[in-house]
Amino acid sequence: MTRKHLICAIAAILLACCSASVLGAEFSTGGELTQSLSYEVDTQAFAGIDTELKLCLERKHDFGKLRLSFAAGHDALARKTAISMDEAYVSLYLEDTDIVVGRQVISWGTADGINPTNYINPSGFSLASTELTGKPVLAAQATYYADSFDLTGVVVPIFVPLELSDLVPFAGAAGPLTAILSSLTPTLPQAKLENMEWAVKLGMGVSGYDLHVSYFHGWEDMPALIARMNIDPLTLLPDPSTLAYEGLYRSVDKVGVAVAGAIKDTGVWAEAAYVMPAKLPLTPSNPLEVRLGLSPDDPYIQAVVGADHTFDSGLYAEVQYVYNGSGSLLVPYSQNPGQKIDPEHYLMNRLAYSIDIDNSLECISIANLQDGSAVVMPLYTLSLARATSLKLGAIFFLGDTGEFSGHSTHVTVMLKHSF
Repeated sequence: MTRKHLICAIAAILLACCSASVLGAEFSTGGELTQSLSYEVDTQAFAGIDTELKLCLERKHDFGKLRLSFAAGHDALARKTAISMDEAYVSLYLEDTDIVVGRQVISWGTADGINPTNYINPSGFSLASTELTGKPVLAAQATYYADSFDLTGVVVPIFVPLELSDLVPFAGAAGPLTAILSSLTPTLPQAKLENMEWAVKLGMGVSGYDLHVSYFHGWEDMPALIARMNIDPLTLLPDPSTLAYEGLYRSVDKVGVAVAGAIKDTGVWAEAAYVMPAKLPLTPSNPLEVRLGLSPDDPYIQAVVGADHTFDSGLYAEVQYVYNGSGSLLVPYSQNPGQKIDPEHYLMNRLAYSIDIDNSLECISIANLQDGSAVVMPLYTLSLARATSLKLGAIFFLGDTGEFSGHSTHVTVMLKHSF
């Protein structure tokens, strides 16, 4: 799609939204237009020149709500334009039950950014942000509200995975995984009744804290990896020249708990999930073949514990400890086939300070406590008008070796207008 087509499509969407506003007072529209420029310091080249438009149309009633949102973007470097439906759902408010049906993002959990119990929507990092963003999926959600608890059930009829292309930029420190992930074409689970994903969550208040207990049955967002090699019939040893990889989506069950509250003026939270993936099919039908896993084959734990506080000076500080039993947060695969994956430990920090009404500073960092690598993201925001802001940011990858090493420093300039 050309830029001309993009402009025409944007104009059509804007016209539709404006017409809806005129035809009914209950319609509301909003959105944001963002122009960003990213520069890669090491290569001294532009890494991204992107224009993005997000539009939202809502109509509210006493008994529910209709929400439609669209996303359109143009990548000037790749000369690509994309327009897609983001969310599209209907909410119904009954006497003690809320029902939501359609494309939606369902956010569970209590931690900031990384949520072990946020099972429903596939999410992942990008080189532009450490924030985990959920991908909308077609789902039906119902929540029953009682006096002392609430109970939520979710059904996802069609499985939506995490895009493998989202992992490739982070595989630089993982050696051959870059080429492996780029070449994989795993088959998605068939859209059958027995393959539907579902989850339930029970929420209640306990001694001033919000407590949630949940269960999920579905599929892993990323495919499991298996390495295959033929056995030389003469030496009876694996032949490395026959090494090949395959990816498959495994079913998985998860049990989670999340709690949040406050100790005096300090917010605290904790969240954990016990993950039980299906076993890898490592027993070959051919006796002269060996199969080795690169993904976790045993149950593991993911957990986050954190706290935040706003000081009298206005400085906001947040710290989180993250335990990931499946290994790397970015690329959770073993670099050596058959090698056991060790848990990884992380420390996340966030500082934010408003200099005045128009100027603010923020810095987010994630450090791997075992290999010493880290990613640091400072950001300065200048308010140019009531709904327009200029953001100046950078992404620094620290460490000669380790999970966050092997990436170039990025500098980003972003102009955003909300309407």
